Parts: sequence; C-alpha cells; structure tokens
Amino acid sequence: MVRTRNQYGLAMAIFAIVIVSSTGCVANLAAVMMHAWRGETVEAQYDGLQDHRVAVVCLSDSSMYAGQLSQSVERLLATHVPDIETVPQVDVYGWLDANDWNELDFAQLGEGVDAEFVVAIELDSFRLYDGMTMYKGRADVVLSVHDVANEGEVVFRTSSFQFEFPNSTPLATTDMAESQFRRMFMNALARQIAKTFYSYNIHEDLVVDNSLVSTVP
Repeated sequence: MVRTRNQYGLAMAIFAIVIVSSTGCVANLAAVMMHAWRGETVEAQYDGLQDHRVAVVCLSDSSMYAGQLSQSVERLLATHVPDIETVPQVDVYGWLDANDWNELDFAQLGEGVDAEFVVAIELDSFRLYDGMTMYKGRADVVLSVHDVANEGEVVFRTSSFQFEFPNSTPLATTDMAESQFRRMFMNALARQIAKTFYSYNIHEDLVVDNSLVSTVP
C-alpha cells in the first residue's frame, strides 16, 4: 500500500519520538519531529514563476507532440506553483498560428498573450523505442525562462539533459499499444520538466514512477 505524504510524515514523526525519548534527548524532540514531518523536500531549481502570469511553449523540429507536452507542463505548473497564473495553451498556440513568430523572440510571444514570463521547452531526439520490440522513451531537453518586460532576457536556463522512461528495464511492445506508452512517457517527461519550478517530496518520484509502470497489463 502506498502512503500519502501526511501518512509518511506521521509515521516518521512517531518513529522520531521513540528514538529521541529512548536516548533522553528531549530537548531535540521538536526539531527531529519537524524534520520527519517535512520529509525529504527537493527545492525548486527556479522559483521565480510564483505570483506571475506565465506562458509555456515547446520548440521542436523533430516531434509532433510538442503541443501536447507544453499543455501537460502548463497544467502541472498551474497545480503546483503557488499563485501562478498560466496562459491557456489554446491562447498560446492560437497566437502562434495567427502570427509570423520568430522562435527567438520570446518577448514578442509574451506580449502577444499578455504573459510576464515565458517558459521555453527545447525538445530534441524524441524517441519511444529501444530496438524493434521494446519501449524506452528518451528525449533531450533544455529549459529556459524569459522575462517579457526585459526584452525576453533569459533569467533561468538549464544545460541540455536527457530524460529516459522507464528508468530501469524497457517495456515490451507486446504489452501495450504505442499510443499508451507514449502517454505514459509524455506524462513522466512533463512532470520531470514542471518540477524544476516547484518544490516536491523526493518520495513522490517513486510513487509516480510505480503508478505509471503499474498500468502495464
């Protein structure tokens, strides 16, 4: 049975009470309980999206799923980043379709959809297969954040990184349709990108990865 974050924290807090009490270090009890309750929190790499209106756009020459990925990332940011306002993807891509947009001019895009910041996802080497009979998703990604008010100045940027799913053994193509695996991979990739911008409990990674893979028949 998978524990929720609160259940995990409660169990750790009870364990802390037993350990601290048995050693007689009562003075440290509050500090230990606080650490146990918080769990292992991974801080956001960039937390500057809070309290701002943000547009998400995915750039790719090789994947037809760029729009799907940016939509998934936008939804995750709207859910997890405090006080953020995200620009709906229908507005972002509606504006892109109606304008001759230069992909380097993020200030123009931001102004066009009334955003304060633009999160750009540069997606490359998007693959779903490991050989002919196994699924293993791979994508090379670069993330950047552009300040619209300052002519699209880059205020955050990652180095190129490769994301793989699943982390361990590839999945057999006989177990599911390509469309099902693609959805799993895209969901995992979107979460990997989005959590760059909000803090999360490290134990959630294991829970999410297991829940995705457990859908395999």
